[in-house]
Amino acid sequence: MSDRIGRLREAWEVLRGSPQRAEGLRVYALEEAPRFVRATLNAAGERGLLLGTHPGERISIPRALRVRNGAALAGEVAHFEVPEVGERRFIHVWCRDHNADQAFEAFCALLWRSVGYEEVASALERCNEEFRRLLAVSSERESGATIGLVGELWLLRELVRRESSMVFAWSGPKGARHDFRRGPVAIEVKTTVRSEVRDRRVRISDIDQLDPPIDGSLYLCLVRLEQAMEGSLGVASLVEEIRACLSPAGAIAFEECLASLGELDGRARFELREEVVYHVQDNFPRLTAAKLTSGVLDPGVSHVSYDLSLETARNFEVPIEAALEALLGASS
Repeated sequence: MSDRIGRLREAWEVLRGSPQRAEGLRVYALEEAPRFVRATLNAAGERGLLLGTHPGERISIPRALRVRNGAALAGEVAHFEVPEVGERRFIHVWCRDHNADQAFEAFCALLWRSVGYEEVASALERCNEEFRRLLAVSSERESGATIGLVGELWLLRELVRRESSMVFAWSGPKGARHDFRRGPVAIEVKTTVRSEVRDRRVRISDIDQLDPPIDGSLYLCLVRLEQAMEGSLGVASLVEEIRACLSPAGAIAFEECLASLGELDGRARFELREEVVYHVQDNFPRLTAAKLTSGVLDPGVSHVSYDLSLETARNFEVPIEAALEALLGASS
């Protein structure tokens, strides 16, 4: 482990002194076999690790590490040309918080060692879980990812109760920009466990998350939960209710989405306290690339997240049925 950490540090130091590439990602080869392992440094100076996958290998990013979730540790699937081999798929993980660089070194060393004897996706899930358990303040505390999943599953249940084929509109687990999408209509779900009804603050995790589809419509659905020992909502119970509504083809699609999320924590129970839906239109309060001074993100800026108080968006509230009917009526 210490040898790998030393090699990683050396690679990142070399990259820091190398010329900036046009595409913004500097790459240093660490190992060719059994994996193509590369250290990376992006335009923001954030350290990363590229791990090559074998043809036919399962590729997935744990939900908690997806870029849109805003965590310090992020992951994505990338494609790169390897000399004399051709295009290969890689899993790229990087650290967006320089205060966590030292912990990230240990994480990368463990992950690098693990991919020598297991699939990259499995190694990433396991290493992330080990670090999550190490750093968790309490095993009873639910992560933001689990809370967000309950909100998405609640809305999916409402949709498939009306039309079972709406399971195909669940696009969040596929890495799409919005949680639900059918044709030109999309719904983004934000879930909170804040107790105050008036505290309608949500985290917008990317610059284009509140951009509607081209020539389409976007609805923002705020789901407010309250944790309750005997609550009627939980990951496991919602999954079972959704399964009961699906056709064989829909069930396959649903299981594929669940598999891409990794291990699901179904222990926590919640009650629904409020759902509020907003129709995102031209004057809806948000930050977009067009509203920045230059009209686009500056070079080297690849991710923007911000907090939004929906108290300023009351004029955009619509009944939840308006959003559901819009999605149901859209052509897929």
